[in-house]
Amino acid sequence: MSKKIVCLDTQILIWGIKGEAKPNQLNLVAKAKNFIDWLAGQKLTVIIPSVVLSEVLVKVPKKDHNKIISKITKRFKIIPFETIAAQKHAYYWLDKKGVIPNRTELKFDYMIIATALAQKAACIYSHDKGLKDCAEGMIQVKEMPTIMKQGEFS
Repeated sequence: MSKKIVCLDTQILIWGIKGEAKPNQLNLVAKAKNFIDWLAGQKLTVIIPSVVLSEVLVKVPKKDHNKIISKITKRFKIIPFETIAAQKHAYYWLDKKGVIPNRTELKFDYMIIATALAQKAACIYSHDKGLKDCAEGMIQVKEMPTIMKQGEFS
């Protein structure tokens, strides 16, 4: 039996791997770290679309890229944007193009969704309402759950 596949979006990695957040999101750093640690103990394959890795790296100085890539690849499987994902991306983009604005963020969202679908992921974990809206009817997008570690209080 194959492992269940789940996909992570960019913000969870920025909070949980880089440990960075906007001042009003500082509570999400520990939440993301706990969630990532919890994922490691589950019988799951956790994928990171290469587009997500790119989004993480554009906010990191070049000298630190290898360190971040190493942290991510130790825990997750990086999935390239390949032929099946490209085709799914094109289908969904063409279906929605008349409805949504032609914005770069939306193109990335559709690439993330297409990669998750091509890998037969059960869901995408994301804190991004835009991605959730784009994915409606295609794949479930879940908020990162709160995972408490022993000794923590909410």
